[in-house]
Amino acid sequence: MAIKPKEQNYLLSISEELKHANEKLKKENLDLKSENLHLQTELDLAIKKIQSMKNYTLELEAEINNTKVEIEQKNVALEQVNEDIDRFSSQVDELIGLIMGLEMEKQEGVYPQSSMEFLQDVELQNDKDLIFGINIKQEFLQNNSANTIKYYLFACECKIRESFEVINLQIRSKEDLALVGEAFAQYVRVASLSKGESLQGFVEILPATILDNPIIRYYGSVSVTDYFDEFVRVYSHQPKTKATQTPLSVGAET
Repeated sequence: MAIKPKEQNYLLSISEELKHANEKLKKENLDLKSENLHLQTELDLAIKKIQSMKNYTLELEAEINNTKVEIEQKNVALEQVNEDIDRFSSQVDELIGLIMGLEMEKQEGVYPQSSMEFLQDVELQNDKDLIFGINIKQEFLQNNSANTIKYYLFACECKIRESFEVINLQIRSKEDLALVGEAFAQYVRVASLSKGESLQGFVEILPATILDNPIIRYYGSVSVTDYFDEFVRVYSHQPKTKATQTPLSVGAET
């Protein structure tokens, strides 16, 4: 059966459309392949970056772990150093005590009592922020043990102990206490120099209690009672003070 021209044209039209659609699909397929290749390339780059970041993270973790180990080792070493310092300080105290004892045995009659009795007579508070030297370096007082400081007093014949009750100065905090103690130590140092006195010692200031006012305690080679009276008059403009002198039992002058 022969195909009519009209049907033939229709078939040709459909064939052209199918061919055109096929070419379009091929082009779209090529575009999709190209886009897929581009995406795959970007994905590969992203995977490489992630792997690089993982490697960097592992390196950082390794460095952190190494640093932690080093810190722990240094802390252990520091603790050992502190223990060695404490042990050395104790040995120094014992050595100084032995030397002082031998020296005093050679100088019979200079000190009626032993260095151990002297040490028991000297009372030092634990708060070194409230201790101030008079012609004694502050670093020495801050960096040495109580026994070493006492031995130093013993060796320098700082036999006078005086206590002064602070009545007219307004003291409300530890900072005020430190200010008054340091000011008094400096005043004594300057005033004694102006008078040509060879004075050595230190002061510590004790905080007030329910029953007592703040106390300035002095250990040294010369009495500072007059200096305290002058100090109070200068800084409080009131002459009324209360002071007591307590000589140390080891060779103290009364």
